[in-house]
Amino acid sequence: MEYKQTPEKRTEILRDYFTNDFARCFPHLEPILDANGKVLCKPSYIVMFDLIRNAEFLRKDIINEILLNLDSNELLVRKPQVVERIVEVERKPTAEEIAKAKKDKFEKEHSQGFHNSPKNNRTELDRDDQYKPPVLTEPEKVALNARNARIDGILLDTMATVRNYSGPTHARTYSRRDELTALFNQHKNEVKDIESAEKLQRTIAEQINSYDRSSSGGIR
Repeated sequence: MEYKQTPEKRTEILRDYFTNDFARCFPHLEPILDANGKVLCKPSYIVMFDLIRNAEFLRKDIINEILLNLDSNELLVRKPQVVERIVEVERKPTAEEIAKAKKDKFEKEHSQGFHNSPKNNRTELDRDDQYKPPVLTEPEKVALNARNARIDGILLDTMATVRNYSGPTHARTYSRRDELTALFNQHKNEVKDIESAEKLQRTIAEQINSYDRSSSGGIR
């Protein structure tokens, strides 16, 4: 193909776009080229290369349109999604609620003649203990944080495996990637501990192995 621009000019336009515009226009995508033209994400570069090469005239808006079309068809590698963990904190009663509960309990016990029994003969400090949540020790906090970090790591690795899956053809790649995503979403809410996270990871791996075995006889 005969270009309307010199190779040096085309290279300059590409370098300028990927240095100054790509990250702003596509913050969710993995970087494709660095400022020196080094390939950072080979899968995205491969699908982009022919379209860039076939453009007789190259401008930054043309590059952006090419990438936009590829991204809309999910042909470019996206950054891993961060798994957010939401921890529900038990609501603590207010001072007014505690005082009212004490008063109500006192009046109930007094009316039933129980207030002077040994079971209820406690100090105010003893009564306050029932509202205190259990305090974790430092080793328990460290163990809990390590457990949550391990679960997050397993889920992120599994999501990356699904996102990077490649089939024997483009059609099979997207179809099977959608099936793997659906399988992951179906079971992700069942993850309560490291064992269940690893079970989900094995489920995805077994499904991918099944795809590979079905494709071993050749593309049909």
